Formats: sequence, structure tokens, C-alpha cells
Amino acid sequence: MSQSSQIVCDGCGRQKQEASHWWQVGLREVPGDWPGSMLVTPATRPAESWNIIGTQVYTVHDFCGHECALKFVSEQMGKHGEEAA
Repeated sequence: MSQSSQIVCDGCGRQKQEASHWWQVGLREVPGDWPGSMLVTPATRPAESWNIIGTQVYTVHDFCGHECALKFVSEQMGKHGEEAA
């Protein structure tokens, strides 16, 4: 079984296929500086490589396309925007 067949969209539940154009959103959920910060990138790296900026840890979410990724980003912006107000 290939790695891509094990990845499921965190937005709609669709299973990743070899030719899919997926996106990843790294969400910083650790309290402290910059909670709620997000990194958005085409899904070209393994999830393990997301511990990338010093000690900042991101929870990686996989999305089958820009629509699911943008919906998630919008929801997180609303959630964290309310906390900051």
C-alpha cells in the first residue's frame, strides 16, 4: 500500500490518489507565541518535516484541494480572531 492511499482529506474525507493536487495546512496549536498561526503549502513534504521553525510545532492537516483548505483556514481565522478580540 502506498503512502498516498493512506492520506484522507481533513475537510471532506476523500482519500488521496496518486494524481491528486493536495494542500497541507500546518496549524500552531501550542500555547505561547503565535497560537493559531498557519502555514499553507502544496502537499509535497511528509508530515514529519513540519517541525521546521525552531521549537514551533505545527499540527498538519491534509486537504484534497484549495476549497477544503480555504474552508479550514477561514474557520481557524474566525476561531482565533474571536480569541484575539
